[in-house]
Amino acid sequence: MIKDSKLIGTVIAPPFDWGEFKVGDLFSVINSSGAIITENGGYPIVKAQSSNNGLTGKTDYYDMDYGLTIGMRGSFNVYIQEQPVALGTNVSGLILRDEDFKLNKKVLLFLATEITTYNYKNSKGYENYPTQSRLSTKDKFVLPITPQGEPDYEWMTRYVQKLEQKHVQELETYLQVSGLSDTVLSDEELTVLNKFRGGGVPTTEFKVGDLFDISSSTHKFNAQDVKIYETQVANSFPYIVRTEQNNGIRGFIIESLEFVNDANVFTLGQDTGTIFYQNTSFFTGDKIKVLKLKYYQLNRLIGMYFQTAVRKTLDTFSWGQSKFSTETLNDIIIQLPAQNNGQPDYEFMEVFMRAQEKLSIQKLDTFRQKQIQATQSFL
Repeated sequence: MIKDSKLIGTVIAPPFDWGEFKVGDLFSVINSSGAIITENGGYPIVKAQSSNNGLTGKTDYYDMDYGLTIGMRGSFNVYIQEQPVALGTNVSGLILRDEDFKLNKKVLLFLATEITTYNYKNSKGYENYPTQSRLSTKDKFVLPITPQGEPDYEWMTRYVQKLEQKHVQELETYLQVSGLSDTVLSDEELTVLNKFRGGGVPTTEFKVGDLFDISSSTHKFNAQDVKIYETQVANSFPYIVRTEQNNGIRGFIIESLEFVNDANVFTLGQDTGTIFYQNTSFFTGDKIKVLKLKYYQLNRLIGMYFQTAVRKTLDTFSWGQSKFSTETLNDIIIQLPAQNNGQPDYEFMEVFMRAQEKLSIQKLDTFRQKQIQATQSFL
């Protein structure tokens, strides 16, 4: 919970106190309309998925125009929606009741974090995802309060402001240390981007099983049977589970090296469809498949491209439609850039992702400058 943040009391004074609130007392809960894609639709549909802010396809109506959406099956994510959206199956909307703060993005960021933290810390498995009834009448979370016992939205705003300021400082340090402060695109990267934007990149459909060896992890470790460290300690490795968060890493554990899985592979949660590139060796929990590229040396940039391509296909599956067995995974089709001989164009993927990384850093730098200006005016 944010209540336990080390930031409180150091760079920002604590609030008057903390109080517990039902989600339904602070938000109007909007039920899913089961929106489906329509031809020439003008409003994005929010699905219970882990990418693109939950957005996929469009329809001809909307259920809410600003607020939070929450996935209730398959992919538990709380997203801020700043445009009119329709709610797909297993997605609810949350509209803040307080008219003075309902459009305050910093407040919504704070509340989204607390809702996410509540449900993960209090659920005992995926069967305890939130429901519309629970959101309205049962689920509670802890928030800063005013002396009158009301949610202190002004304090939340200041907290997020301070947190953004801290992250800007960390970003500046990271860019300098990592050598990523140079965001100028090379001629090769510009050529690849222009080719992509112009639709001149040939693509081919590939079966996942033709490109990857798919296996179970070396050994499954049940969370209740191991000691999980929040940060990495000596001789520990990441513990990968089916969560959507933190690259699938729940924490770090120390176990026999005979059960450690190799790096430069993908992990996939069988009943959640969560896929992540793992660049270090790791242990896993239950129902994790390991995908190892067959004919090429996987690296971080190619891994990022593949992760996006596979996730895009997995997001088309309905929750519960498949448990993603080895047989199912082998037959999944993904679209990749291809060479003239019909083989995946790994060099293109690598250059393209390097260019995308530089563009993302450019956006971060723009954000950094804006936050510095906002902080100066705030102070």
